[in-house]
Amino acid sequence: MKRIKVMLVISVILLSLVTMMDNVSAEENKVHNVDIVFGSSNVENGRFYNPSIVKINVGDSVSWMNLDKDPHTVTDGTVDSQWGEVFDSKLMRQGKEFRFKFTEPGEYQYLCALHPWMIGKVIVEDPVTNSVPSSGITIREKLNVFINSEKQSYYEDEIVKFTVEVVGAGNKPTDPDTIEAQFGAEESSPVTMSSVDVGKYVYSTTQLKPASYNLSVKVSKENFESGSSTLTIHVVKKEIVDEPIKIEPLISIESDQKRYYAGDVVTIIGSITRAIEGKSIVFQVFDSNEKLFTRGQMLVNPAGTFEWSFKVSDKASGTWTVRTRYLDDAASTSFGIINLNQVSMSKPKNEPLVSVPEIKFKEEKVGIVRSAITDQTNSQLYEVRKEQSVMIQSEIKNNVETQQTFAYITQIKNSNGIVVKLEAVEGVLSPSKTSTIGISWTPDKSGSYTIEVFVWKSLEEPIPLSLNIVDAEINVQ
Repeated sequence: MKRIKVMLVISVILLSLVTMMDNVSAEENKVHNVDIVFGSSNVENGRFYNPSIVKINVGDSVSWMNLDKDPHTVTDGTVDSQWGEVFDSKLMRQGKEFRFKFTEPGEYQYLCALHPWMIGKVIVEDPVTNSVPSSGITIREKLNVFINSEKQSYYEDEIVKFTVEVVGAGNKPTDPDTIEAQFGAEESSPVTMSSVDVGKYVYSTTQLKPASYNLSVKVSKENFESGSSTLTIHVVKKEIVDEPIKIEPLISIESDQKRYYAGDVVTIIGSITRAIEGKSIVFQVFDSNEKLFTRGQMLVNPAGTFEWSFKVSDKASGTWTVRTRYLDDAASTSFGIINLNQVSMSKPKNEPLVSVPEIKFKEEKVGIVRSAITDQTNSQLYEVRKEQSVMIQSEIKNNVETQQTFAYITQIKNSNGIVVKLEAVEGVLSPSKTSTIGISWTPDKSGSYTIEVFVWKSLEEPIPLSLNIVDAEINVQ
């Protein structure tokens, strides 16, 4: 008789578990929608994803839709970690969708590789399973923690308010036995949360300095599995909106280009507001090591404008500076110099930006695998119309097995050699990974344009990571 009772209890347990698994399976494979908010490319937009935090079950999918006019990516990782280890949408233009199915539980933070201040989170859990009283076996349910703020970016004088919600079985608000909160930038300190309702807490702070801050919350309760969560917000410096008093400088200068090759001729163009007859302007040129390279002087014409040229050496590289002085006023300008170490390479003039020649360079840390000009449907273009919005994008590969920073730079000149667009995208490349980077361009005039694409270590350190520079022409009708 005892054996029959034991078998009956086991049968009831198994039947209950099967029923629960059937219910769980019925709830799987849901698709949760997240919108990339219009205006997200501006850090002051404040809100970038709607919703910014998504809670799903294992086996569910998340679908991101780009509603912004600018392209974005959905890439797992944080600013301080490697990107794209789990999922990476590549470049998403307006109206494009990216969907990913999550098969493992955990918290997945993600960002936009082009705009790293855009941060979101996906929380993936095993489906909630109720206890089975008749079996004497209790399955501990997990406390879930959700942290929200009104926006993701704040000015330094704004009040930052966080709302923390703790839920248990059936997503019901639950007060934990203990709640521990840490807040800070590089180093976090304990903070006190104020209870405003069942399972709901708030924390406010102000006068934060510009930086990225994390609020981490951990909760525990008897007969529950503890839960935790972290939310990152950004504090930026508020620009002065009042019109400043304008003091007209006596002298102003600039170089005719922002980037040159070793051996090029650099032309300094400038003007003087009050030219005095017989007075000269003095020039000094300093290399990347702040050593004086050359000097010169010249008289200024009655109109107060001037041009002065010099040739950089064949061994030049890095950031150079030109300083000028006229009477008691001074001015300076800087520009970058790339030294290709006299490596010969073919430049596909009069060819579309499609396939980059397979040229091997010594110690080339980043390779430009492919470049292309495309329209909004991602179709390759060989000619462009005036006022047509296009993308100039490249696939770049990290050729080393360590993470490295990069600056992807695109320069566009018209047929007169005048730079009409110069834009840089800075980021971090994961070891041995390939990423798609691009910039948008809308030509306002017809004609022939030269497009150059190259990769530096950073704008502050103009050291070439890729020696295979894309240099091609495109016709705008």
